[in-house]
Amino acid sequence: MASIVSIMLTATCLLLMVKSVRPLRCCSLLHHNSHRFSVTSKTSPISATSNSDEISSSPTSVSQQQHHNIFQGHRTKMGKRLRKREDKETNNARVRNSYLKLSLDETAFNSLHQLIRTMKEQWDSGENELQHISKKQSKRQLTIKPRTLPSLHMTYFFCGRVLDEMPCDELNLWNAMVCERLLEYNDATSSAEEYNVQFKGLKLFPPNKHYLVVAMFEPSSMLYGLYEELCKLALSKKPSYHQDSETSNESEYLFPLLAELTKSQHDKRKQNKSSLPSWVAHVTLGNLSGGNRDDVKRLNSWLEDYNKYQASEMIHELNAINVKGLALGGPVPSHVDVDWEYSLHPKE
Repeated sequence: MASIVSIMLTATCLLLMVKSVRPLRCCSLLHHNSHRFSVTSKTSPISATSNSDEISSSPTSVSQQQHHNIFQGHRTKMGKRLRKREDKETNNARVRNSYLKLSLDETAFNSLHQLIRTMKEQWDSGENELQHISKKQSKRQLTIKPRTLPSLHMTYFFCGRVLDEMPCDELNLWNAMVCERLLEYNDATSSAEEYNVQFKGLKLFPPNKHYLVVAMFEPSSMLYGLYEELCKLALSKKPSYHQDSETSNESEYLFPLLAELTKSQHDKRKQNKSSLPSWVAHVTLGNLSGGNRDDVKRLNSWLEDYNKYQASEMIHELNAINVKGLALGGPVPSHVDVDWEYSLHPKE
């Protein structure tokens, strides 16, 4: 009997010990973590005080930084959504490249935006009348997705992502040379009307691929000549360059990255044996989605009739659009402070 009582007392003591040990372990961990925090804070007292001052002086700085890391980051879902929404509403829609664009009157872009929306409505209504399809089939049919009005532009000289990688001295020199060349053209031009583009109609683009709806334009000879001059500037060679130079890594071009990009574009045209000129004046109005090759061919032939009858009034309205100048579109280099707008107003 005594042995049974002793066993019960021993078990009770063990249970009490287990209950008392658990809170002790938690307390010891808290004490251990607080000790670690105190050690790290003592190692850098200056940084700790400065950070505390910043937090106390701007209590919203931490929340703003967290908001920036979460919503502006390109790796998060919310960041991708916000960037996609911002790209659709700005001139950088779906574009991560820089380019020199022609500065046209806003009324021209308003007319073109209204034209693509009207054209889409007529195409969709015609498709719905031709064939009665279900909702699942409608997702696979050929649809036209118009671009937003702020995203419409006419690319003149493509720069890609080269401008962000060019050194400051090269960017400043290239900008100065472009300004100088435009001044020469302005002096040799008698009237500002010599810089103009003429609307020719809607077309599927690019050739043999046909996934864009663009407005085609016929530029004046002065714009063609100025474009060739910009290409020559990009391929300018150093006056003091020698092929037997001691520094073998030295480039013979004043702007190596820009020259490499320009040469690669010229090489692509030669490989594709394109009959188009080096610069095709156009404004991308919309993208094609869904459909098959037969649908694209049918849309291409439908556009020919649309240009003859429906878009003829717009072609007459946009007969000669004067170009005000050039401007930089897409991402602007942040490591230089220069004016990226070039005027095309000759002295009269």
